[in-house]
Amino acid sequence: ALCWAMGFTTITVGHLNILSVVFTTILIGLGIDFGIHIIERYREERSRGKVVSEALSATIQNTGRGNFSGAITIAIAFGAMTLTDFLGIAELGWIAGFGIIFCLCAMVFILPALITLEEKWLKKDPHPKGDVKNKPDVIDRFFKHYLLIIFACVASVAFSSLAFFNFEFDYNILNLQVNGIEAVRYEKKIIEQEGRSSWYAAMITDSLEETRRRHKLLESLPLVSKVESIISVLPKRQKEKSIVIQEMAPIVDKWDVESENVRLSLDGLKKTVKRIMFKLRNRDGEKNFVNQINYSARKFLDKMKTLDPADADLKLSNFSKKLFRDYREKTDNLKTAVHAEPVTLEEISGSIKKRFVGKNGKYLIAIYPKVSIWNRESMEKFLAALRKVDSKVTGNAVHTYTSSIMMRDGYIKGGAYAFIAIVIYLGATLRSVRGTIFVLLPVFVGGI
Repeated sequence: ALCWAMGFTTITVGHLNILSVVFTTILIGLGIDFGIHIIERYREERSRGKVVSEALSATIQNTGRGNFSGAITIAIAFGAMTLTDFLGIAELGWIAGFGIIFCLCAMVFILPALITLEEKWLKKDPHPKGDVKNKPDVIDRFFKHYLLIIFACVASVAFSSLAFFNFEFDYNILNLQVNGIEAVRYEKKIIEQEGRSSWYAAMITDSLEETRRRHKLLESLPLVSKVESIISVLPKRQKEKSIVIQEMAPIVDKWDVESENVRLSLDGLKKTVKRIMFKLRNRDGEKNFVNQINYSARKFLDKMKTLDPADADLKLSNFSKKLFRDYREKTDNLKTAVHAEPVTLEEISGSIKKRFVGKNGKYLIAIYPKVSIWNRESMEKFLAALRKVDSKVTGNAVHTYTSSIMMRDGYIKGGAYAFIAIVIYLGATLRSVRGTIFVLLPVFVGGI
């Protein structure tokens, strides 16, 4: 039956998804019931002295209707899931529904043949081993206390109903994964420390001006933690900054660094340190700060007494060369910077530009929520705010939330459709309202 179901899936669907892949476990658990009924009834018929063919015939006749009804109701329950909007659930219902029918067919056609083969090989004694009816029936004695059983069931249902007050749907898919894996651990750490998820919503715009307008608007939303787009890379207020820089240009252009390096000496360094200590001697209002500097200066002077003057002068000379070379480079860079043009989109490097600008010229805006995407109420408010800006907002945060909602609604709708279909089928099969209620009532009790 599993092989038939796999072939049927290949022909009709063509693939398995993360939900429908569980169909093998479902079919093994549910499909084996038909075989158990057939085997137990066959043993009972054989114990009454019937030969193999008669026992098999009686078994199929007496269990066929029950097994068929059970298979149909299970298939209807799964088939109802195909009416939901969530594709993963619909495919699971389609595969599992037909899989149950395949299990029934396999049990009805293949199992009797295997039983016949076993009987020929083992040559079992067809005569009865004793009258089963004469054995004390514990079950009969148990069901004599039917009033007590009904009362216990009612009490258990009433007690179990209390769980509805605290019963809720967990939208956090992190709870479906192994808690210790690195991805889950760091995601939870981000949520705890930053108060947000690493996943984001996304908007697509057609122009740079539209991107700039939405970027500014999204940053003003209270539920938005961070906005990233090509605007994040471009410097802000370039026009205002250019005016200030142009005013600085004439001043910076006059700066010139002497071509010769100023020589640093050990004696000169000592005099400078002592001069600093002298100027700080009357700073009474900053005693802690002054004491710390004086302590460091004295420690430095004591260290200098142990140095070789020639070696120290050589090191200071090398340091002077590096210092003035760096000074000249910084000055030249600053002179170039005060005459720079505003940064344009064309000047941004390819790797950064590729992240925010598509090949078709569309622009991406990534919006990180200030709230956890796993909190349903907070996420609903976050998405409602974004949809006021763009009704087509997307992104992994939106996909995850929407998928969890659709999955939940899919199971709820599938359950409702299955219940309605099964009630109709039982009513048509049993032709009794009371009988239908009696069959469904234990299911209701077990479900509660």
